[in-house]
Amino acid sequence: MDEFEKVEKLRQRADVSYEDAKAALTAANGDLLDAMIYLEKQGKTEASKTTEYKSNGTEEKLLPACCEAKKDHKEKAKADGEKFKNFCKDAWKKGNDNEFVMRRKSEVLIKIPVWVLVLVLIFTFHVTLPLMLVSLFFGCKYAFEGKDDLSAANDAMNKVSDAAEKIKEDYFTKSESEKTEE
Repeated sequence: MDEFEKVEKLRQRADVSYEDAKAALTAANGDLLDAMIYLEKQGKTEASKTTEYKSNGTEEKLLPACCEAKKDHKEKAKADGEKFKNFCKDAWKKGNDNEFVMRRKSEVLIKIPVWVLVLVLIFTFHVTLPLMLVSLFFGCKYAFEGKDDLSAANDAMNKVSDAAEKIKEDYFTKSESEKTEE
């Protein structure tokens, strides 16, 4: 590649004048890469113009376009992390402010914070859920108590308890009718 072609290529890549490209190539002994670096250091290329600026007498670095996307991604991840952290704080607060209560014939058998119930269900669901279902057939009732409005959850718990009572009644009425038929 002759000198003219190098100057033209550098001019196009660096978006500089013919004179600047020729001077940079001369300073870099004809090496295109070194000439590009030379131009960037002098602040004559578009890349150098977008990566540095002065504000209030201080020099600050701007990120190239590829790094801007990474920066945006990091900022989004940080915002998502903050949302998750706030969600966890709210869940912890609600878990401490509210309790899960198990009663049988108006007597409180178990009264634990909701977060304890959640942990028990997460780690021992295969034991806890069947025990909870069986206890419904022995007259146990579940409820949530606390600072928050828990009427929707308690309505659901009452429906489950009523369904268990209905199944128990249906079973015993069938059993009694079968015994009378014999």
